[in-house]
Amino acid sequence: MKKVFPLLAVFSLLLVACPPIPHHFAYKKIEYNAYTRGSSEYISLDRSVIKYVQNNQDTIRKPIRNKHNKHLYELLKNINLETLSGLKVPSKKHQYDGAMAATLSVYSFGDYKNTSPTFDDNNPPEELKELIDYIKGLVKK
Repeated sequence: MKKVFPLLAVFSLLLVACPPIPHHFAYKKIEYNAYTRGSSEYISLDRSVIKYVQNNQDTIRKPIRNKHNKHLYELLKNINLETLSGLKVPSKKHQYDGAMAATLSVYSFGDYKNTSPTFDDNNPPEELKELIDYIKGLVKK
């Protein structure tokens, strides 16, 4: 009995200290899609693999580390996914081919899909800038 109680206390402490990521903040899949007449860029993250496609050719496919998923979780916590489609875009150069037209979609558990309005690839809404920069950085690592 003396050995069981300390073991049970340590196990309980671990459960409290390391809670799982809540599903309502966790993502099932994130897609970033940018395109214009002459080129396209597609990035897909599905919690285990990142896939990068440029000009419709599979360029990169690699596993996502747990530390990257945790950082993505932290970035997504700061974005209200319910209002993602109503974000204000800072510029509209994509409407006359002055920039690639881009969208960001987040698929949550429960088959919810939230998609941003179309924005300029090089000038995303301020709320999405850090997330998009991080996703693009994962491709380059």
